[in-house]
Order: sequence, then structure tokens, then C-alpha cells
Amino acid sequence: MKNQTNFAMKKLNLLLRGTVLCAVLAASFLFSSCDVNSMSSLRSFAKPYAGEYVCTYARFGEKDLLEEFREIILTLEDGGNFLAELTPKRGPKLSATGSYEYGGEGNEILFTADLYGKRYSKAAVFENGRFTIEQTYAGKKLVLRFEVKT
Repeated sequence: MKNQTNFAMKKLNLLLRGTVLCAVLAASFLFSSCDVNSMSSLRSFAKPYAGEYVCTYARFGEKDLLEEFREIILTLEDGGNFLAELTPKRGPKLSATGSYEYGGEGNEILFTADLYGKRYSKAAVFENGRFTIEQTYAGKKLVLRFEVKT
């Protein structure tokens, strides 16, 4: 049981770092076809990025991570915090938290999380209710795609 918990925590750590990375990347492309200067204050007020996102694609190298999880949900809360919840097919639900900032260059979301005494930040571009996070770990590419939960 302890090995399963350690394995699950390692996966959570990997997914959280990847999520931070993807979210930051996805945010920079949000509304790329729109006039960002004229819409920036409206977008900040409306917070179109806040809400729940479901992971629709999760791959680490050749391994499909969604085979091991019933669902992976990332919630962007109004107060600038995010919550990542992973529900494995076996075992207890896992969760991790961090913070995010929307804005800066274009439609970028900057995710930040502290894991094992280190701070990780990743920018993502949000477009049409979707974003993708990509990060390389140990020579393998982690790709996570999130869409607004319906």
C-alpha cells in the first residue's frame, strides 16, 4: 500500500508540474486574434479562465496516464489559487494546490506551485476554453490537455 501511495504521489508531482507548465503556455495564446489592449480590462473583470477543467489527454512518453485515472480536474479559483484533483481508478483521490496569475503578455496564465521545497512556474496559453501543458522530464515528454468541464 505504501508503494502505491509513493507511486501515486510521484505521478501527482509530475502531473502538477506539467499542469503548471501547460497552463502558462496556453494562456499566452488566448485571444491571439483579438485586440488585447482593448479587451484586457474586460477579460480581467469577467475572468473567462476561472472554472473547472477536465484533462482530456495525458501522456508521459508512450504511456497514456488516463488509463490509470478516472478523471483529472484542474480548478482555477477566483482568488488566484488552483486545485488539481486526480482520481485514480484504484486508491484515494489525490490533490495539490498552487497559485496562478492571469495577464501579462496577451492571455497568459502563470501557474506556480511549491513541491518538495522547490518552486515551479509554468506559463500556458488559454484559447477557446482549452489549454495544453508540455514539459520534458527525464528525457520523456509530458503532455496534458485540459478543456472546460461541461
